[in-house]
Amino acid sequence: MSCCNLLCAVIGILLVLRLPHNSPFPKTNSDPLAFITPDQIRNLRRPSPYIGLESIPRPVPPIPRSLVNFPQIIARVDARQTDLVFDDDPLRYMTNMGMVSPEERKVHVSNTVSTLFQFRAIDFGMESCELVIRFTTPEFKMNSFPLSLYRLEGNSTLNTKILSHNNRPTRTGHVGDIQVTSSGHSVQWNTTFACHWDELLLFELTCAGNDEESPKKYQDTRCEVEWWQGKKDKDPTNGVFIVQHATV
Repeated sequence: MSCCNLLCAVIGILLVLRLPHNSPFPKTNSDPLAFITPDQIRNLRRPSPYIGLESIPRPVPPIPRSLVNFPQIIARVDARQTDLVFDDDPLRYMTNMGMVSPEERKVHVSNTVSTLFQFRAIDFGMESCELVIRFTTPEFKMNSFPLSLYRLEGNSTLNTKILSHNNRPTRTGHVGDIQVTSSGHSVQWNTTFACHWDELLLFELTCAGNDEESPKKYQDTRCEVEWWQGKKDKDPTNGVFIVQHATV
């Protein structure tokens, strides 16, 4: 048996064993992958490549180290058009070599639109996460307004092909507010929290007045910020990203 066939066989056995005993899928000798949905495959737990590293003696306090972690998914939802599913690959274009999909994604926050950011904590012993939000406000006359950041349930990977305001994950807590004060103003906001390797972290950035949970005094305030975010800069000027700091 070739290495490729052996690997496929192992994956198939693992997927079958993962199914619950009361699974509605019929027991058959045919390909088990035929009964597994893309969502189930996407949300399989990842084995840790860091087995035993926690037992290695290390300096206390830890040697200062950090890395920039960009969101794996950036997606928008609209509180007014609650069933709207935004294009999840808006900059794609065709070339002679095939379809190209740039990594940049649109971040847009307005009185109706909010943007979701999903991260996966990475690397061993980097379990102090600092969420950073940086952007420059538009160059037109505007009043000050607050943005709100919420933590959402993030136990599974977002499916951007069906994501809308109606089916977005439930909010689990209010992380903080970001005050935008004037035109052309640089905003920088951050907060630090504990995070575990391979943990999914999901946040929603929204205007403070675009839902019933916000104070009524904000609901008539014009609120809008927008930028395109990529993954190229080690120290981005504009963007929402996580800086992970060493804990061991």
